[in-house]
Amino acid sequence: MLVVADYEQMELRQFAHYATDERMRSAFLAGKDSYQQVADLLGVDRFIGKTITLASQYGAGWVTTRRQAIKLAFTLGQEHRVPELEALDWKDVMAKFHANYKVEHIKELCERQAQRRGLAGGEEYVRTVGGRRMRPKLIVQPATDTRPACIIPVYKDLPNSLIQGSCADIMKESIIAIGDAGYGEAMRLTVHDEIVMEVPEDQGQSTLAEVSALMHRREYVPELSVSGDIGTRYGDAK
Repeated sequence: MLVVADYEQMELRQFAHYATDERMRSAFLAGKDSYQQVADLLGVDRFIGKTITLASQYGAGWVTTRRQAIKLAFTLGQEHRVPELEALDWKDVMAKFHANYKVEHIKELCERQAQRRGLAGGEEYVRTVGGRRMRPKLIVQPATDTRPACIIPVYKDLPNSLIQGSCADIMKESIIAIGDAGYGEAMRLTVHDEIVMEVPEDQGQSTLAEVSALMHRREYVPELSVSGDIGTRYGDAK
C-alpha cells in the first residue's frame, strides 16, 4: 500500500510567514483558498490569481507572468483561454497584487539582512531555516572609460532562495524524523513537497496519521500542515 504525505502549499505558506503578510496569512488561518482570495481581490479567476501569486513570489514581472500564463493554458489544454489572457491588463492587476501583498517587503527584508552582514565585515547572505547561506548573485560590470570593472550583487532572487531553500531543509528534516520513527525502509521517494512510502495494507491509515504528525510544523505562521492519502497506485493516493 502506498502512503503519500504532502505539505499543503508549502512555499506559499513560507512566503506568508517570512513576509509577515497578514492578508495572506488570514486565508490560511481561516482555512480558505489563498489563491481564490487573491483572485477575488484582483477581480480575476483562480487560474490567474494563482499564476500571479506564484510568479510574483519568484520575482517575475508582468511581461513574464503573462507569457507563463499563456504557455500554461496551452499545456493544460485550455487554448480557448488565450484571447482572454492576451487581453488582460497584466501590468495593472500585478500592480494591484503588489499593493496588497508584501512581495516588495520580503525583498527589502532579505536585501537589508544580507547587506548588514556585509557591512559587518562578512559575506552577504540570508540564512535558511536549516542554517544554509544563500548568497546574492554577482554580476561583473566591465570597465568603461570613466570607471574600472566592478562586481555588483543582485538581491532580487534572495527571497526565492530563502523560501525554496528553507522548504528543502524542512523536507530533509522530515525525512530524518520519519526515519528515526522507524519508517526508514518504508520510504520510497519524494515528489516536490510529498513523501511517498510503501507499507503493508493494514498499516496504511495508521502510517499516514503518524507521518503527517511528524511532518506538521507548528512553529510557523501559518503552520505547515500536511494532507495525504493511501492507495495501491500513486495516482490513487493523490
